[in-house]
Amino acid sequence: MNNDDNEIREQRLRRALHARAEEVTARDLTHTWGDVAREVARSGEDAEPTDIFGRTRGSRRLRRSPVATLAAVAAAVLVVGGVAVAGLRHVDTPAPPPAGRTVESTPVAGVAPTERPRAEIPWATVGQGWTAATWAATDPAATAATLYLVSPSGVRYAVAQVSRSTTVVDVSPDGRRILTSAQGAGTATAPLPPSISEWDVPTGTSHPVPLASDVAPVSTSVRYTKPAGMALLVEYVEVATQRPVIERRALDGTLQLRYAAIPGLRAPLSVDRVGPLGTPDGLDFVVPTVSGMALIGNAQGTLVRSYPLPQGTVTCSPVSWWSGGILLARCDGAGGTTSDLWTFPVSGAPAERRSHLAGAGSAGSAGSGAETGAAAGWPTPVGVLVLQRPVDGLDCTTAAVSLSAGPDSTPTPFTPALPAALGTATGVVPLAVEGRFAFLTLRGCDRPGASLLAYDLVAHAAYPLLGPGANAGSVMSSVTLDAGR
Repeated sequence: MNNDDNEIREQRLRRALHARAEEVTARDLTHTWGDVAREVARSGEDAEPTDIFGRTRGSRRLRRSPVATLAAVAAAVLVVGGVAVAGLRHVDTPAPPPAGRTVESTPVAGVAPTERPRAEIPWATVGQGWTAATWAATDPAATAATLYLVSPSGVRYAVAQVSRSTTVVDVSPDGRRILTSAQGAGTATAPLPPSISEWDVPTGTSHPVPLASDVAPVSTSVRYTKPAGMALLVEYVEVATQRPVIERRALDGTLQLRYAAIPGLRAPLSVDRVGPLGTPDGLDFVVPTVSGMALIGNAQGTLVRSYPLPQGTVTCSPVSWWSGGILLARCDGAGGTTSDLWTFPVSGAPAERRSHLAGAGSAGSAGSGAETGAAAGWPTPVGVLVLQRPVDGLDCTTAAVSLSAGPDSTPTPFTPALPAALGTATGVVPLAVEGRFAFLTLRGCDRPGASLLAYDLVAHAAYPLLGPGANAGSVMSSVTLDAGR
């Protein structure tokens, strides 16, 4: 297949994806592509292809008719690997909250955290601010933990018992599925990659997600694709070649597409780096390269656009979506000793600096642990909330959070007002922001365990959701649903 055919297929896939609002792979169009291509060739109408961000793909124009458009959508909706189906995945109708009980979707003063049966999850309200977390008793002899789905008001629903070393990796946008990672078997000198499992929240059951066999034991990223989490976007370092590889896999681990080598793709350099960041509509994903960042088409791995490094920076990595078509990235300065947050319009317009921390931290050589900089950020009603951390990792004694009104303003340390039972605010780690509420974890430096809480940034009120202040014990890992991630 030549480049023109790839470009046409990419465009067809993008239109089908946008029409269905869920992930469709190139394979879904394979068996009817010839028919669609013939319709395109016969059409006499010109149309400039665009996507959800209003972007065009070069000056080349596709000939398109209403018949061809219907054929493309029909191919995506009805044909999957040559088998006629009504859709890719059945989704149950969300169950309403039980009669006589209201489950708040935001923190409410005076409402105490509580535990409810998994069967009572009010699926109609699950969304932004809900958290998947593992929790364990503080007894060091305990080997088990509980996997919870937690509402923003502190109602927790136990999904299953897991090992204490289990880490939450991601949660699907509807909250019905949770990805976890467990430490792989092996020895200190010959470690194995972590094992990935997907949990079905309504039933409390799980299945393993096998990945490639040649995966390095570190620098592996597995995330749900967007917008509905119908597949997995996987990045890892290949042991044999030591080069980064990106794949799209089905939820059972079956390989759907191994993306062709992306020129200059940069392998993960630190624990701060997230994996490939999908666009909200699922049509593209962003990856770091040696010269900046690149926007890659999900269908065939086509390069959509490149984003050069801002002046004075040497590397940039995607973090989250700042707003509709604006990407938030962490960009490191020379030597990797400091970093700041920048926003990049997907359109390719000039980047804008959102934090000004470079030069504010301790001097030191790269990897010494003395470096500082921005790792993540969120726009809030009271300013930009910025997570600062050392370049080479996060420690509750060195992480810091600040608020800044603008890129040129002096960052103000963010110290949440906490109940006495939670001690001081050492080790605050923001997970997500929804409206005026920031969802945070408090690391266990001066307290018996780590906490998950919702914090009202305007009223300065803390609402414990899990761990100390809610049900004791300690939050071991957590991921909060956030449209930006």
